[in-house]
Amino acid sequence: MICIIGGPKSGKSTQLQNIIKRFDIKQLNYSDDVAALGKQVEEAVSNGRDGKKPRVIIEGFPRTISQSDKFEAEVAPILVIISIVLDSPKALDRIDTKIDKNDAKINWKRFDDNSEPIIKKFRFQGNILEITGEWPADEVWEQVEAKLESALELDDRGEL
Repeated sequence: MICIIGGPKSGKSTQLQNIIKRFDIKQLNYSDDVAALGKQVEEAVSNGRDGKKPRVIIEGFPRTISQSDKFEAEVAPILVIISIVLDSPKALDRIDTKIDKNDAKINWKRFDDNSEPIIKKFRFQGNILEITGEWPADEVWEQVEAKLESALELDDRGEL
């Protein structure tokens, strides 16, 4: 399981689409319900091709450390988390209206509070790819592609 996280307007959706195209990874639908995610993972595994273990990715998961812990205990280990790092003032520059900016500020605060322990945990484990979202999308993609490709190669060799 690969996860991609980032605050509002960080560019995670753009990078997710690039990942799916480049690496032939199946996207799962987000759910707060770990059991529902587990069923999606089981379905993806049962539909694997050529005897290969299919890889799956989900955007915006985990949202809390308890989700992460429960998923890994009950479903499967998280291979790697891609964290698109962008500070909230730069993200707010990407939003047009004042109403949307107010909502985004609230969502950023929630994201920052909830993601900090997740990032610390996976940084300690060595399976987080932290990538700046401040660059143009194609430059961010170059970093995502290179780092994820390395992680997947390590996984294929059983070293991650």
